[in-house]
Amino acid sequence: MKTFGLAAVFGVLLSVGLTADTYRVNFTGSITNGAAKDFNLSNNDLETIADLTGLHVSGWMDFNLGIAPATVVSVDNSGFTNTAIQSIGGPIFVSEHLIISGFTPPATGFLPMPTSFDQKPIPPLPSGTVVTQNQDGQSLRFSSKPVLGPQSVSAGLNLNYSWTGQQVSGGEETGLDLLINSPLAGPHFFTVPPAGDLPASWGPVTTGTNGVFTLSQLFQDAAVPDHFGITSDYSVSGSFTLDSASGGFVAAPEPRPVALTFFALVLVAAGALFRDRLPGTSHNDLRSKICREN
Repeated sequence: MKTFGLAAVFGVLLSVGLTADTYRVNFTGSITNGAAKDFNLSNNDLETIADLTGLHVSGWMDFNLGIAPATVVSVDNSGFTNTAIQSIGGPIFVSEHLIISGFTPPATGFLPMPTSFDQKPIPPLPSGTVVTQNQDGQSLRFSSKPVLGPQSVSAGLNLNYSWTGQQVSGGEETGLDLLINSPLAGPHFFTVPPAGDLPASWGPVTTGTNGVFTLSQLFQDAAVPDHFGITSDYSVSGSFTLDSASGGFVAAPEPRPVALTFFALVLVAAGALFRDRLPGTSHNDLRSKICREN
């Protein structure tokens, strides 16, 4: 866990934009289990507003290789060659964009919340606000055997920040994890490049794929008299089966700011994704603290 003043934040959170070195992983899928929550203005509480199960999800993850760590190549005990880029606590080189089709927040009675997520890990904050980095990790991994056999691509990011100051407090977490697998006896879906390089392009892949997401924000402003000063309080999370996934290098348009996000660290086992969270840093923990202090 790291704590730093606002002036230092922007030295760490480098803007991530499309460059000639951008590698993109695209995905579409169907949510198998998920829910959306928002702040009820009548009850001053976070409440479930929608069951997301069955809705369509789509988006992409961009990896700015210009500021990412160098690839690391290794061979595991099962004979898989793994080409990985991974960072914890370094410059943020991953951004995401996620859309939940068919999800519409209530028009009245609740605070506004998005349906398309490309949020920054830290919103604009007053000078002097202290920001705490609770989790910060990013990864992209390709696994393959030299002969026919299963291949996989895993991609993820995990950013979890909280902030406190004389005027504002709150926190934000943004996470997206993808696991793309070929069938155990199926053909390769990407051509293995020279050691240390990433496949130029691959997909679409339509089997053996899944993902998880968690996106939330809590923002309190002491200048706002009502609802404990809470101006934003939402959470969406779920798991999904990917209908299709593809990836490769993309052309770079004019530089643009891209939202920075939170990656949930994953343990890949038997084709499943699991995410760990540090204690005391969840969305509900931050809400409870704010309500106790008010």
